[in-house]
Amino acid sequence: GFALDAAAEYYLDDRISLTASMLNFGYIKWDADVKNFENSNINYTFSGVDVQALDKDQFSRELASKLDSLKDKLSFKESSGSYSARLNPQLIGGVNMALNDFNSVGVLARTELISKILRPSFTAYYQFKVNHWLGATVNYSYLNKSLVNLGGGFCVKGGPLQFYITSDNFLAPLALSTAKGVQLRFGINLAFGGSEARK
Repeated sequence: GFALDAAAEYYLDDRISLTASMLNFGYIKWDADVKNFENSNINYTFSGVDVQALDKDQFSRELASKLDSLKDKLSFKESSGSYSARLNPQLIGGVNMALNDFNSVGVLARTELISKILRPSFTAYYQFKVNHWLGATVNYSYLNKSLVNLGGGFCVKGGPLQFYITSDNFLAPLALSTAKGVQLRFGINLAFGGSEARK
């Protein structure tokens, strides 16, 4: 397959910057060891079973009969033809304002295309640097048609290696029955230079 990511950042002045990115523009194609299963006859109506009018043996026979008729409907045709699937592209735009050398605030707007349906989300965040090697962020988001999404993360830098971990909803584990989703991301960046900026 193939995928394209691109991003840009523009500074209006020393404090305010604009960002834009597009992610996952591409596709995946499967053409080796492919097994497709297709069933075009998927209409089935279950008319129910009157359990009070049947004894145990009659109920077992009736249930077996229903399962046999369902099995006949679910006969699949197998093929090995290749197929492609589009990735879920994302567009992200944001504004960041530095309050000082250690604190900044910003907003992000993101839209993702999943199965031809646009899923927008909006995030406001606050970032702070403890020092040159430790930073953190907290954020509040509207996503998945939910307003209850409080997240955050932190990053640690040692030499050229920067490790980060972030989530968009720390509240999800506390409300599993109502949470609509949660994302947890982590990774390592290679960050070189910056000596002039530190001066």
